[in-house]
Amino acid sequence: MEYLNHNLAGLRQAAPDLAEAVQGSQGGLLTIIPSREGAPSATHQGQWVHSAYDPKKEARSWAEQQAKEWQSGEVGVVLGVGLLYHVEALMGACQGDARLVVVVPDPSVLKDACGVRPLGAWMNKIHWVAGTAEDMAAQLAAQSSPLRFFTYEPAARFHAEFHQRLEARLRRAMAAKAGGQLHVAVVGPIYGGSLPIARYVVSALNELGHRVSWLDHQVHQSSYEVFGSYRELRHRLMLQSRFADVLSLSTMAHLAEDPPDLVLAIAQAPLSLAVLQHLRKKKFLTAMWFVENYRHLTYWQQLAGGYDYWFVIQQGDCFDALKRAGAAHVHYLPMAADPTVHRPMTLTAAEHQEYGADVSFVGAGYANRRIL
Repeated sequence: MEYLNHNLAGLRQAAPDLAEAVQGSQGGLLTIIPSREGAPSATHQGQWVHSAYDPKKEARSWAEQQAKEWQSGEVGVVLGVGLLYHVEALMGACQGDARLVVVVPDPSVLKDACGVRPLGAWMNKIHWVAGTAEDMAAQLAAQSSPLRFFTYEPAARFHAEFHQRLEARLRRAMAAKAGGQLHVAVVGPIYGGSLPIARYVVSALNELGHRVSWLDHQVHQSSYEVFGSYRELRHRLMLQSRFADVLSLSTMAHLAEDPPDLVLAIAQAPLSLAVLQHLRKKKFLTAMWFVENYRHLTYWQQLAGGYDYWFVIQQGDCFDALKRAGAAHVHYLPMAADPTVHRPMTLTAAEHQEYGADVSFVGAGYANRRIL
């Protein structure tokens, strides 16, 4: 009780309403267990929230990794409360002028943290946000600087649904703040029929007034094709696969330096499952527009669970197949015409002779399509 009263007195200086909510909460969300080092640790439903051996050392290691990505001018936002070892360590690892926000989904868990150890004056430097997901989103959207999210997964996992609601509402709030403008990073393929589609997407998003980052991998096509000159098939496939992995890492680095609201990949974009999993961990929203026949090109089976959203040009069995492979959200998004490209034209007699037909196919002129 002594720790609780002392810590709440400090919390009242920074967040008086939250301090009252914490004091009135039931607490007991976490099970407090002494660590081998001696400091209190905790579990939730049988799973450790902090290290059973040395929670302070574990927190310092986590904070050092996060601080490497925290750029000057960004507001840090921590998801996951626990016993606040990781928050204290992150405050110690950051630059002196850094600003840190801690999301408190449930005052009870903060009561547990305040009741087991002295927290110190660093608490007063934290911007604590609490309330409904809508309230928190409004507070975060009001920040004048870019946000950098840090998820302490062991503590965040038991509030995962709340964090998802918060992120969804924050995206809407940020879009409204920007007048509806979003920053979309479009990741195109190295070559192929989906390449012009990627360019049409970039054009359409620009026309709608969004900010677009175009990650054009066609510039690497000649290098990619060099690896196809080896006689041994296994050598060709290995080198081209490794090269695609390098482009995937290059994409990840670009996104880290200029974080978008949405990463929109077009079919055959060089994004590996490992990179997609890293992007999800870092709270990037990803989507794939799979403008392919899912029966002919089946690499989606390895990537299904990597994207947050899939948009496909087929329905029925296509939806079922992707969901069985791990896709969480699958939606139908058919192809359409770009009015600046697909428009009526006046043909010469020679052009009419070559292109004139009762039925025309709009798309890349592959041999199998010409045979039709």
